[in-house]
Amino acid sequence: MRVDEQALAELPETSRTNAAHASVGILAVTLADALANEDVMFIASDEQRAEALAAALRVAALEAIVIHCPSSDALPGDSAPASPATVGRRVGQCEIQ
Repeated sequence: MRVDEQALAELPETSRTNAAHASVGILAVTLADALANEDVMFIASDEQRAEALAAALRVAALEAIVIHCPSSDALPGDSAPASPATVGRRVGQCEIQ
């Protein structure tokens, strides 16, 4: 299942989890429940929220494999590659698995 904040916000009112305003803890528990049944990919609205959610989800879903792929620090159309620090963090996430 792929979940992003915009998709969650577009759900009908009765079943909506308003991820843009939900606390990270509530969102982590909601995603942990979903992980009990299937794999989940969550796309956060910004880097800080993604890092906080990944940390909370690692606590809420102890058996789950949680991977946080850092966002690129290169702008679209930029000829410069991502910084070595960002590349290292991304590769580090692959090595965990």
